[in-house]
Amino acid sequence: MIGLVEVVFFAIIATSFDQSVANPGLQTACDESCVRTLQPMLDLIITRQTRMNNCEKNNLNERQIRIDAQLDDLHTKIAEFTSSYEKHGSRFFYIEKRKKENWFSAANICRKQGSYLANIRSAEELTLISTRLNQDSEYWLDINDLSKKEEYVSSSSGKLATFLDWHAGEPNATEVSETHCVSLLNGKMKTNLCKSKNYFICQAIDDVL
Repeated sequence: MIGLVEVVFFAIIATSFDQSVANPGLQTACDESCVRTLQPMLDLIITRQTRMNNCEKNNLNERQIRIDAQLDDLHTKIAEFTSSYEKHGSRFFYIEKRKKENWFSAANICRKQGSYLANIRSAEELTLISTRLNQDSEYWLDINDLSKKEEYVSSSSGKLATFLDWHAGEPNATEVSETHCVSLLNGKMKTNLCKSKNYFICQAIDDVL
């Protein structure tokens, strides 16, 4: 962008050129005079241009630093993901075996990791995951009937669960029952109080069904 200083500078140059053309004999004296007169302006223009160039370089450097930081963060997340999530069948799962949480807290922890509580899709997937779980320990799944009793849905998709494999006597759907959240115990599903504390399983986000 041309500023006032540059406009004045070019105006003086133009005037000097017109005078030189009109009076050829004055050209040398005018040129020397113009140089002396315009040198401070010329120095100022050079200084301003240098500052603008430096400013542009700094902006580019800042943008590059931000991009590099984002890439580093992405690499860190990928490393964390690959170190904690295991592939069972065609999908990746994280199995929490150290700390117990209620169903809502477990779901929130999974979401903070960029995932959801697990919604098991098939008997094969259930078998593969069950081999990685501690015997006689319960693990929260994504399935619940919090919205409508005996209508078990995946909270991540809002759709009816496509696969259910209950323990004998389950689901516990009596009128007084408050067991709305589904957990996994020894390879079978059961209903449980959502406020109960259990381990949990997260699934990596893919095509949530």
